[in-house]
Amino acid sequence: GASLADDIFKSGIIPSDTDYKIFRDFAHIPGLDIAYITNGYIYHTTHDKSEYIPNGSILRGGLNVLALTKALLNSEGLKSPLDNATGTPVFFDILGLYTFSMA
Repeated sequence: GASLADDIFKSGIIPSDTDYKIFRDFAHIPGLDIAYITNGYIYHTTHDKSEYIPNGSILRGGLNVLALTKALLNSEGLKSPLDNATGTPVFFDILGLYTFSMA
């Protein structure tokens, strides 16, 4: 699932980095990071060109962000956000079909 993927990504096994890292590591701002692993070794290098982006990647990323945004906007936690101010939320998916969250 996605939480296992997050642990693997944070371990450094995947040769990629993220623009979100600076917010996460230095400002301690919680957020969601979406990353692509294909050709991750060329990300933010002189070889980082649009022809290396696999077909459909941007669309799938956008669809994921749209689904997440809709789920967050409809979540009970947003009605009373201070009720959920403690704990670490965990988001995970099942085969990319359903997304669940726990805190």
